[in-house]
Formats: sequence, structure tokens, C-alpha cells
Amino acid sequence: MAILSVLKGLRHKYRYFAYLLTILMLLSEMVSSYGVSLAILGGLAKQDCNDPSDTGEYCWSEATKAAVVAAYFYGYWLQIIPTTLAKRAGFTMTTRVIALLDGIIQMTFPYCIQISIPLTLVLQALRGMCGGIFFTSPMEFTRKWGIGSECKVFISFVGIAVTLGNGLGPFLAGLVSTHVGWRYFFYINGLSYLIVLVLMIIFVPDCPQHAWAMSET
Repeated sequence: MAILSVLKGLRHKYRYFAYLLTILMLLSEMVSSYGVSLAILGGLAKQDCNDPSDTGEYCWSEATKAAVVAAYFYGYWLQIIPTTLAKRAGFTMTTRVIALLDGIIQMTFPYCIQISIPLTLVLQALRGMCGGIFFTSPMEFTRKWGIGSECKVFISFVGIAVTLGNGLGPFLAGLVSTHVGWRYFFYINGLSYLIVLVLMIIFVPDCPQHAWAMSET
């Protein structure tokens, strides 16, 4: 009886864990949005190409630095693509695809920078496109999975994740770029996307009725 009671309690908490995964995805996105701009300061690009003591790897003009940072935000214009995909394939499946794409981009980003600036701009724009889906995924999850007053609590965590991500982003990006290397910020954040993605595939179906551990109350 005790075991059954524990299992029943876990079923009641299941949707909280599933919702936590969507919040973690949003938090990771908020943190990663600072990656390139802090990496530029942390050794990605030289601050003064004429200074032999400058340890930056790439000699970029100020216009190139600005373009690389701005490309991420220009990618917001592409959010119509995942929105259209969500209507056709389902919101959860779209979130999985976008998370996989974003994780791969971030883990390969340091190598792609070496290839060409245009490729870097394209990848930054794609990351901006991916970011849009993570802002809306907690809202969609709440609509489908929230029960009664839980919805208010779930929505409040969206604001917490955004605020916390904005606070942690510059700190973590700067810390990793300065003490470990700017590349590792992208490796770590990309890996976190892939880990959360695997957990979402296991625990978060597109419809609550298909959740193997979901309770009805």
C-alpha cells in the first residue's frame, strides 16, 4: 500500500516535472542569448587588431562584431517558420526539432566561425528563430496541461525564468569565456539543450492523454 501511495504521489507531480523541462529550455535560451556578445569580449575577437598583446582569435571590424550579435535578434523575424511547423506537426514535436537544431548549432558554432562570417550570420539568425519557440512553449504547455489554479503558478515561472536568465546569462557567459574559454560556453549550453531534449522525448508527449505517468488531477 505504501508503494502504491508513493507511485500515486509521483503521478500527481509528473506534470510539474514536465513543465519544469520547458522552463529549463527557456532559461537556457535566455542564458545563451548573451553567448556571442560575451564571447567577443572574452577572446573570440580582438578588441584592437593592432595590439600584439591582444589575445583575441579573430580580427573583426566593429561592423562585423555588431552584425554577428544583431543577426540573432534579426532571426526573430523567422519565427513564422516554427509557428507554421507547430500547426502541422504539433507543438511538442516542433519544440523537439527546434531544441535539436539549436543544440547542434551551439555545439558546432565555434567550428563554423572558422569557416566564414556569412555562415556565422546565418547560424545566429537560426538561433534567434529557435529562441522564439522557447518563449511560447511554457504558455502552450500550460494551456494543455495546467489544471485550475495551477495555470497561474505555471505562467509565473515564465517571468522568473526570463528574469533569472537575463541575470545569469552575462555572468555565466563571462565567467566561462574568461576562465575556461569562449568555446566551452557554446559546448556546455548546446549539451544542456540536448539533455533536456532527451528528457522531453521520454516524458512530454504532444498530448497529456498520452503521458504514461500523467495523473488526471
